[in-house]
Amino acid sequence: MKQKTIFLMGVGCLLFGLLVPDSYANIIVKVRALNPLESEEVAAIFYPLPSEVSPSDIIEKKITFSLSEDEEKPRKTTFNVEYVEEKGRYFIIDEVALGPREVVTLEVHVRDIWTIPAERLDSIKQTVEGIIVQYQPAEDPSGEDPESVEEYDEETIRILQDAIFEEIDAIAKRQPKSSVLKVGVEKHMEAYYEDMEALAQVEVDVLTLRSLLEPDEEEGEEGEGEGGSPEIEEGEAAEEEGCGEATGEEASAQEELPAETELLEKEIPLADPADLTFEDGAVEPEGNFAE
Repeated sequence: MKQKTIFLMGVGCLLFGLLVPDSYANIIVKVRALNPLESEEVAAIFYPLPSEVSPSDIIEKKITFSLSEDEEKPRKTTFNVEYVEEKGRYFIIDEVALGPREVVTLEVHVRDIWTIPAERLDSIKQTVEGIIVQYQPAEDPSGEDPESVEEYDEETIRILQDAIFEEIDAIAKRQPKSSVLKVGVEKHMEAYYEDMEALAQVEVDVLTLRSLLEPDEEEGEEGEGEGGSPEIEEGEAAEEEGCGEATGEEASAQEELPAETELLEKEIPLADPADLTFEDGAVEPEGNFAE
């Protein structure tokens, strides 16, 4: 039995891959390997799945052969899907024995992950509404402007909110028109990528809205530094008092200093070593001090 490594449209066995929808609007990754020779061959299949697909998205795997099964040689009933680190995605990787002019079809049924869930769009709207309600200045009964939010540009906030909601509604309306059953797999995926780009801009706008309404943390920290806490002020005052007392002691020491200076400035006659006398029991030092 000969073994040939099969690539897309390779020499020997031929490999074809395509994406088709099923009756439940899921997507089927379908790969066919053909043995055009009159002898039995082994097709080594190496075919990529879409980059977004992970094992949790796979609903079913099926393998079918064009020729009837030989009782003496059982057929494969499944195949392997493995992650290739160098490619950063999952591949169909397996070897299948094919009879002369036989065709094998491998199918990976994948749930439609190329649709933005409505729950995600609704969640963004709720987030925007929550931000505005949380930071919108409350009405003052006295009629005066609230001091909690000094710079609240209502017009800018309204325009930004309308832009976010309009884009979310547009995405929600476009998706049913570009379903896999209506436009096919390729156009359905293209529409999904375009909607994801639009959604990325929406999320940027949400961050901009939040930054406009949230208090500036740096200003709050500066305010705390300027005002200072009572405990810190009391501690600083105590240190200043301690410094004041120390200054008073230094001043009194300076007042006594002239008297001590006068004593030091007086000439005190030194004793002549020759005149030194010693009490009984004292040892007289050796040598002549006069020398």
